[in-house]
Amino acid sequence: MERGSFDYRVDGKGNIVCRWHDNSVVTVASSGPGVNPLCLVNRYSQEQKKKIQVLQPNMIKVYNQFMGGVDRADENIDKYRASIRGKKWYSSPLLFCFELALQNAWQLHKTYDAKPMDLLEFRRRVTCHYLETHGHPAEPGRKGKPSQKRNIDSRYDGINHTIVKQGKQTRCVQCHKNTTFRCGKCNVALHVKCSSNYHTE
Repeated sequence: MERGSFDYRVDGKGNIVCRWHDNSVVTVASSGPGVNPLCLVNRYSQEQKKKIQVLQPNMIKVYNQFMGGVDRADENIDKYRASIRGKKWYSSPLLFCFELALQNAWQLHKTYDAKPMDLLEFRRRVTCHYLETHGHPAEPGRKGKPSQKRNIDSRYDGINHTIVKQGKQTRCVQCHKNTTFRCGKCNVALHVKCSSNYHTE
Protein backbone atom coordinates (compact mmCIF):
# COMPACT_ATOMS: atom_id res chain seq x y z
CA MET A 1 0.00 0.00 0.00
CA GLU A 2 1.16 3.51 -0.80
CA ARG A 3 1.61 5.79 2.18
CA GLY A 4 -1.54 7.85 2.73
CA SER A 5 -3.81 5.34 0.99
CA PHE A 6 -6.83 4.01 2.88
CA ASP A 7 -9.86 1.79 2.62
CA TYR A 8 -13.06 1.71 4.67
CA ARG A 9 -16.37 -0.09 5.14
CA VAL A 10 -19.68 1.21 6.54
CA ASP A 11 -22.45 -0.98 7.97
CA GLY A 12 -26.19 -0.29 7.92
CA LYS A 13 -26.06 1.61 11.23
CA GLY A 14 -23.40 4.06 10.07
CA ASN A 15 -20.48 2.42 11.92
CA ILE A 16 -17.22 2.80 10.02
CA VAL A 17 -14.01 0.77 10.00
CA CYS A 18 -11.08 2.45 8.25
CA ARG A 19 -7.56 1.19 7.49
CA TRP A 20 -5.00 3.87 6.71
CA HIS A 21 -1.40 3.32 5.67
CA ASP A 22 1.12 5.47 7.58
CA ASN A 23 4.45 4.02 8.77
CA SER A 24 2.37 0.90 9.28
CA VAL A 25 -1.30 0.09 8.79
CA VAL A 26 -3.58 1.87 11.29
CA THR A 27 -7.10 0.50 11.81
CA VAL A 28 -9.78 2.64 13.50
CA ALA A 29 -13.49 1.98 14.09
CA SER A 30 -15.92 4.85 14.64
CA SER A 31 -19.61 5.45 15.19
CA GLY A 32 -19.12 9.22 14.90
CA PRO A 33 -16.58 10.98 12.65
CA GLY A 34 -16.29 9.56 9.15
CA VAL A 35 -13.61 9.48 6.47
CA ASN A 36 -14.39 12.92 5.05
CA PRO A 37 -13.19 15.61 4.95
CA LEU A 38 -9.74 14.35 4.01
CA CYS A 39 -6.76 16.39 5.19
CA LEU A 40 -3.03 16.55 4.49
CA VAL A 41 -0.45 15.79 7.20
CA ASN A 42 3.33 16.08 7.19
CA ARG A 43 5.34 12.88 7.45
CA TYR A 44 9.08 12.28 7.11
CA SER A 45 10.04 10.08 4.16
CA GLN A 46 13.07 7.86 4.66
CA GLU A 47 13.36 7.36 0.91
CA GLN A 48 13.24 11.04 -0.03
CA LYS A 49 15.00 12.22 3.17
CA LYS A 50 12.50 15.03 3.64
CA LYS A 51 9.01 15.77 4.89
CA ILE A 52 6.16 14.95 2.53
CA GLN A 53 2.41 15.47 2.69
CA VAL A 54 0.12 12.45 2.80
CA LEU A 55 -3.66 12.12 2.87
CA GLN A 56 -5.30 11.37 6.22
CA PRO A 57 -8.98 10.47 6.81
CA ASN A 58 -10.88 12.72 9.19
CA MET A 59 -11.60 9.94 11.71
CA ILE A 60 -7.84 9.27 12.06
CA LYS A 61 -7.25 12.97 12.64
CA VAL A 62 -9.94 13.13 15.35
CA TYR A 63 -8.58 9.99 16.98
CA ASN A 64 -5.05 11.44 17.14
CA GLN A 65 -6.39 14.74 18.46
CA PHE A 66 -8.17 13.29 21.49
CA MET A 67 -6.37 10.08 22.40
CA GLY A 68 -3.11 11.52 23.80
CA GLY A 69 -4.04 10.72 27.41
CA VAL A 70 -4.80 7.10 26.51
CA ASP A 71 -1.36 6.74 24.92
CA ARG A 72 0.34 8.17 28.02
CA ALA A 73 -1.65 5.89 30.30
CA ASP A 74 -0.64 2.81 28.29
CA GLU A 75 2.99 3.95 28.30
CA ASN A 76 2.99 4.51 32.08
CA ILE A 77 1.37 1.14 32.78
CA ASP A 78 3.92 -0.62 30.57
CA LYS A 79 6.84 1.02 32.42
CA TYR A 80 6.33 -0.91 35.65
CA ARG A 81 3.84 -3.61 34.71
CA ALA A 82 3.61 -6.32 37.37
CA SER A 83 3.98 -9.96 36.38
CA ILE A 84 2.48 -12.98 38.15
CA ARG A 85 3.81 -16.46 37.50
CA GLY A 86 1.32 -19.25 37.12
CA LYS A 87 -1.55 -16.80 36.92
CA LYS A 88 -5.13 -17.82 36.22
CA TRP A 89 -6.92 -16.53 33.12
CA TYR A 90 -8.70 -13.85 35.13
CA SER A 91 -5.50 -12.49 36.74
CA SER A 92 -4.49 -10.36 33.75
CA PRO A 93 -7.69 -8.27 33.50
CA LEU A 94 -7.81 -7.86 37.29
CA LEU A 95 -4.17 -6.79 37.38
CA PHE A 96 -4.77 -4.37 34.51
CA CYS A 97 -7.68 -2.76 36.40
CA PHE A 98 -5.44 -2.31 39.43
CA GLU A 99 -2.63 -0.85 37.29
CA LEU A 100 -5.08 1.53 35.61
CA ALA A 101 -6.47 2.68 38.97
CA LEU A 102 -2.91 3.28 40.20
CA GLN A 103 -2.09 5.29 37.07
CA ASN A 104 -5.24 7.42 37.47
CA ALA A 105 -4.49 8.00 41.16
CA TRP A 106 -1.00 9.22 40.22
CA GLN A 107 -2.48 11.65 37.70
CA LEU A 108 -4.75 13.07 40.43
CA HIS A 109 -1.77 13.29 42.79
CA LYS A 110 0.19 15.30 40.21
CA THR A 111 -2.76 17.63 39.72
CA TYR A 112 -3.41 18.46 43.37
CA ASP A 113 -0.08 17.98 45.19
CA ALA A 114 2.32 20.94 45.35
CA LYS A 115 5.34 18.60 45.25
CA PRO A 116 4.29 15.63 43.11
CA MET A 117 6.26 12.38 43.12
CA ASP A 118 7.32 10.54 40.00
CA LEU A 119 5.38 7.42 39.06
CA LEU A 120 7.86 4.92 40.53
CA GLU A 121 8.02 6.68 43.91
CA PHE A 122 4.22 6.96 43.98
CA ARG A 123 3.89 3.22 43.38
CA ARG A 124 6.41 2.53 46.17
CA ARG A 125 4.47 4.69 48.63
CA VAL A 126 1.16 3.02 47.78
CA THR A 127 2.74 -0.44 48.05
CA CYS A 128 4.32 0.33 51.43
CA HIS A 129 1.02 1.69 52.75
CA TYR A 130 -0.91 -1.42 51.70
CA LEU A 131 1.71 -3.74 53.17
CA GLU A 132 1.67 -1.87 56.48
CA THR A 133 -2.13 -1.71 56.59
CA HIS A 134 -3.14 -5.12 55.21
CA GLY A 135 0.05 -7.20 55.15
CA HIS A 136 0.78 -10.16 57.40
CA PRO A 137 4.13 -10.62 59.13
CA ALA A 138 6.42 -13.27 57.70
CA GLU A 139 6.54 -16.66 59.37
CA PRO A 140 9.27 -16.76 62.01
CA GLY A 141 12.39 -18.55 60.86
CA ARG A 142 15.74 -19.01 62.48
CA LYS A 143 16.13 -16.88 65.58
CA GLY A 144 18.59 -14.07 65.33
CA LYS A 145 19.09 -10.41 65.91
CA PRO A 146 16.01 -8.51 64.74
CA SER A 147 16.50 -6.32 61.71
CA GLN A 148 17.11 -2.63 62.39
CA LYS A 149 15.70 -1.58 59.04
CA ARG A 150 12.62 0.60 59.31
CA ASN A 151 10.44 2.12 56.66
CA ILE A 152 11.45 5.78 56.43
CA ASP A 153 8.20 6.78 54.74
CA SER A 154 6.16 5.22 57.55
CA ARG A 155 8.26 6.89 60.24
CA TYR A 156 7.53 10.38 58.93
CA ASP A 157 3.98 9.96 57.65
CA GLY A 158 2.41 11.32 60.88
CA ILE A 159 -0.35 8.70 60.91
CA ASN A 160 -1.26 6.36 63.80
CA HIS A 161 2.04 6.57 65.71
CA THR A 162 0.63 5.46 69.06
CA ILE A 163 2.94 4.97 72.04
CA VAL A 164 2.09 1.70 73.83
CA LYS A 165 3.50 -0.04 76.87
CA GLN A 166 5.66 -3.11 76.40
CA GLY A 167 6.50 -5.91 78.80
CA LYS A 168 10.21 -5.33 79.22
CA GLN A 169 12.71 -2.52 79.18
CA THR A 170 14.63 -1.79 75.99
CA ARG A 171 16.69 1.17 74.82
CA CYS A 172 14.87 4.14 73.32
CA VAL A 173 15.95 4.66 69.70
CA GLN A 174 15.98 8.41 70.20
CA CYS A 175 17.72 9.05 73.56
CA HIS A 176 19.18 5.54 74.10
CA LYS A 177 17.90 5.32 77.70
CA ASN A 178 15.85 2.39 78.96
CA THR A 179 12.10 2.58 78.45
CA THR A 180 9.07 0.34 78.76
CA PHE A 181 7.26 2.07 75.88
CA ARG A 182 7.39 1.67 72.13
CA CYS A 183 5.78 3.06 68.97
CA GLY A 184 3.08 0.58 68.00
CA LYS A 185 3.41 1.37 64.27
CA CYS A 186 7.20 1.62 63.90
CA ASN A 187 7.69 -1.18 66.49
CA VAL A 188 10.70 0.52 68.09
CA ALA A 189 11.37 1.35 71.76
CA LEU A 190 10.51 4.99 72.32
CA HIS A 191 9.82 7.31 75.25
CA VAL A 192 6.63 9.33 75.10
CA LYS A 193 8.69 12.53 75.31
CA CYS A 194 10.95 11.36 72.46
CA SER A 195 8.12 10.45 70.08
CA SER A 196 7.70 13.89 68.52
CA ASN A 197 11.41 14.32 67.74
CA TYR A 198 11.78 10.78 66.41
CA HIS A 199 8.86 11.10 63.99
CA THR A 200 9.82 14.56 62.68
CA GLU A 201 13.63 14.89 62.72
